[in-house]
Amino acid sequence: MRHLISLILFGLIGIQIATLSTIVHPISAKVQHINQLQIAAMKAGLGYPGEKILNAIKMASLQTGLSQELLLSLMHSESSFKKNAISAKNYKGLLQIPQSVFYEDANTLIGARILLEKLIITKGDYKYAIVLYKGWPLNHPEGQRQAVKVLNLTRRLKGI
Repeated sequence: MRHLISLILFGLIGIQIATLSTIVHPISAKVQHINQLQIAAMKAGLGYPGEKILNAIKMASLQTGLSQELLLSLMHSESSFKKNAISAKNYKGLLQIPQSVFYEDANTLIGARILLEKLIITKGDYKYAIVLYKGWPLNHPEGQRQAVKVLNLTRRLKGI
């Protein structure tokens, strides 16, 4: 009987330790991953995007399944990390969305969801989805050049 009680208590302690480790571990993992993305951005010559932008990218990535490196690459090509950027076509913010949303997290999430819609339209073809995201017809050479540039930067960031 005492052995059974010991097993139950040990099991409860083990559960508490496991629960504690899952509470603590994601925080350290978040800091480590943000640092890795920040380091990759710096090594790729993009500069330091800023903590708010890196957090916005992480949250949008978690909610959409798009890689952080892809979102960072697209954001750099769209706005060079300038949250108040406005294009000649009146697109706004970090990911150059049609709405006037300049909060880093909201602008990034809306842009990521727009990219997801483009991926559905192109049946999962990232190159063509980016061409459409940037407002070009699918076969336009400039749109394809810009898409390839984003995808190449994404690969570089993942490899760093």
